Amino acid sequence: MTDPTEGSAAELAEVVAEQLHTIRDLRRELDRLRERYGVLDVRVHRLESAAKSPGRGGPIDWTRLDGAERARVLAELAGFVGGLVEGERLHDAVAPCWWRHAAAVEELGALWQAREYAYGPGREADLPCWWREVLDRAIPRLRVLFAPCAEGHTEPAPSRSEVDDAGLAAHLAELRAEAG
Repeated sequence: MTDPTEGSAAELAEVVAEQLHTIRDLRRELDRLRERYGVLDVRVHRLESAAKSPGRGGPIDWTRLDGAERARVLAELAGFVGGLVEGERLHDAVAPCWWRHAAAVEELGALWQAREYAYGPGREADLPCWWREVLDRAIPRLRVLFAPCAEGHTEPAPSRSEVDDAGLAAHLAELRAEAG
């Protein structure tokens, strides 16, 4: 009588070696999937945060923002407006007192959102062209909005190339103080 384990020891060793090889392959695949999941998880988190945060990818409804949130989003918008005015040379279209005009805040906020959308991650290559068209259509509206300010709306009337930083800072401080 032969021992049933004699012949199968070599076969068993071969099966175990194959299983170890399979386990190594599965571990590599699992590591790759964990890495990919981590990247995707970060992307999803960013998109969810952007959707929840007005001004960064999510729509801005200025009428629903409270003092602190309004101040935060308005401060972010101020950065966009400053860059827009300087970069596009819109000193003649956007008055330094832009933040004092609800309609201008809405218009400039919409431009900000459009640009954020056009240049967001994973966007189509033609969206920057769309952004330029949106901006070109908005400039005449901005000029109309600020026409009265050309005649001395702001006191003292700063030059069109200056932003009323002190006035804006005071306004932001008032909004933050209201929020408590």
